[in-house]
Amino acid sequence: MESKLQTCHGCKWAKIESELIECLSEWMKSIRNIVIARSSNFNSKNIHVNRSRIPSLSDIESLAELNHDFVLVSTDKASNNVSIICKQYFLTCISKELGITANRDDNTYIPSHLSEKDIIEANVKALCNFNISVSSEDGTVPLIYWLPEIHENSYK
Repeated sequence: MESKLQTCHGCKWAKIESELIECLSEWMKSIRNIVIARSSNFNSKNIHVNRSRIPSLSDIESLAELNHDFVLVSTDKASNNVSIICKQYFLTCISKELGITANRDDNTYIPSHLSEKDIIEANVKALCNFNISVSSEDGTVPLIYWLPEIHENSYK
């Protein structure tokens, strides 16, 4: 039985491509069969993880190539799961979280062309004007990341 999320995305695709939703059923069965076939080799009792394995150069190159278009993030409320997300979608979600949109009136966050070092120096100088000292530990720009919320309607 298809999940609501699969049906929703399938309907959107079918509408955009002017196709019938029924044409996806065979494709979904094929994908499901491939996943089942590939995962049937895994037996949770027989999995041995070699934690001392050093990644090869080809492993590192493959990950770098994957990272060009995708972001690997931990999944919300499922700490042992990782999601592979399109980098453009990831950036769109972060922009929405920060309120950075094309039609925005709020200027809390504005794009900057300064380097990280220049931003830190400007902030340290501004804080010194108020007699606030900054330790060397605080000499970094805060990072932000987005965790996808994947719950009951996730792809299985």
